[in-house]
Amino acid sequence: MLSEIEGAEDTNRAAMWEAFGRCPTGAGTDAAACRKKEQTRFEAMWEQQKRVIQDKYRKMLDNEARERERLAGQIRARTKELLDTNQLLLKVQKELISYKKGVAL
Repeated sequence: MLSEIEGAEDTNRAAMWEAFGRCPTGAGTDAAACRKKEQTRFEAMWEQQKRVIQDKYRKMLDNEARERERLAGQIRARTKELLDTNQLLLKVQKELISYKKGVAL
């Protein structure tokens, strides 16, 4: 996420400097007002872009958390099934041993 934000920020900053180049030169009020207007416009655009990127990664993290919980639930269920099956197997083995003992006598 950080590299995507940094890349977008670099692109936005370059576009803002290009827009500054279209403003009148010098220290006059027209030049300052133009630069301020462009800076405000690009800052608003940048904040929107950053929110979109952050939302994208937040959704990815939320999805990962849901999937992690779903998988943990499946693991718990399968573990219980294995334990139950193992208990049944042990019971059947004991019955088989008892049967073999009875047949051998």
